[in-house]
Amino acid sequence: MKFFDTLQKVPMGKETLDAVQKLGFDIRFEKGLSDAGCCEADKKLILLNPMMKERDLLPTFMHEARHALQSEILRVDDEKTVAADTIKAYRAMEADAVAFETAFVVQAQKAGVAVRPTPMTDLYRKMKDPEAAKAAVFRAWYADKNNLNLYDDFYAEQFEVMAEKAAKRGDDACFCDRLPTAKIAAVCPYVSPDFLSSPEAFSIRESAKDRIADALDDYAGKTGARADESVRTMYSRTKNGKIIDDRVLPQKNSVALRLKAARGGRNG
Repeated sequence: MKFFDTLQKVPMGKETLDAVQKLGFDIRFEKGLSDAGCCEADKKLILLNPMMKERDLLPTFMHEARHALQSEILRVDDEKTVAADTIKAYRAMEADAVAFETAFVVQAQKAGVAVRPTPMTDLYRKMKDPEAAKAAVFRAWYADKNNLNLYDDFYAEQFEVMAEKAAKRGDDACFCDRLPTAKIAAVCPYVSPDFLSSPEAFSIRESAKDRIADALDDYAGKTGARADESVRTMYSRTKNGKIIDDRVLPQKNSVALRLKAARGGRNG
């Protein structure tokens, strides 16, 4: 098929195609997709929209293939994992997929393959080191506040739906498992794990934070489960993009900080 022939003209394309096929992923062109493509990792399936031009589908495949490869590194159980860790993980995976896709586009252009550039292509080209370039694109993904707002609204809606369904089942074991930052960072080893917990990367729109907190409080009240307060440990982002440190830290951490302050920062 011409699409796969073109894809394999680019070293990253051939390497990625071989990798996902080795993992058992099936690649299908399916009419009726609302987007250019998607990855259904649980079904080992990558779907591409045949109505799209090849130059548009090539980076789309690389983006979705990266999600497929990520699924072998990190799996997130949305209903079991606390909200803040779920959001942190999915953001990191999306930023990583964009960095991966952008690296492919630059490599494809150098190989003379017609491909749609990404918004981050110019930023990537400014960096000489490929790992540094991916890290720059990764961080830039979080700087797009309009993009983050869309994802925040999506997360809020998803948690409202999940919390309601869990409450109806009477399932009191949801939204309670932690997903360590170090484990999340395994999908993006070219970025410092500390960045994932920074105000820039770990802030959420105020309205979305309230919606998620309310949904999880309601779930806890109906099931008797311990309320997931993790979203309140995230920084808030106002409508104009300003980040506010209104985090409510776990009690044990708050006590420790107060003790340290009382001692003037002295150890022991």
